[in-house]
Amino acid sequence: GAKVAKPSCVVVDIDGDGSFLMTERELATSVIAEIPVIVVILNDGWLGMVKYWQDLFYGRKYCATCLKRGCPDFVKLAEAYGANAARPQSLEEFSKAFREAMSSDRTTVIDVWIRPDEPVLPFAPPGKPLTETIIDLKEVRRGGS
Repeated sequence: GAKVAKPSCVVVDIDGDGSFLMTERELATSVIAEIPVIVVILNDGWLGMVKYWQDLFYGRKYCATCLKRGCPDFVKLAEAYGANAARPQSLEEFSKAFREAMSSDRTTVIDVWIRPDEPVLPFAPPGKPLTETIIDLKEVRRGGS
């Protein structure tokens, strides 16, 4: 929607791998309607926010949160939809892929593998309103939320 409203602007969607899996079908819309966007997937192989809840609030009892990184292969998936795709292995490769995406007239997916232990911030604790969003892990460690 943002690219349709402002076609002259570059639109970048930054997504976790789990979040992207819930919306990947939009690649078809983007490619078919020729609405180029850049999608950067922060791929840690987990449903990160849910895993974080399970870490912090449920004693690390994991259930249905491991995605097994590489399944699906987001580069192949993007290419199957007709989008450009890259999986950079370094900051230099990411910079190159992002520059190419910026100059492309096609949708581009950049699958960035990150460490599985990277904090997912900000987040709302399970069952809490957005007004109780945690933006700093110190809040959790000292008993907030």
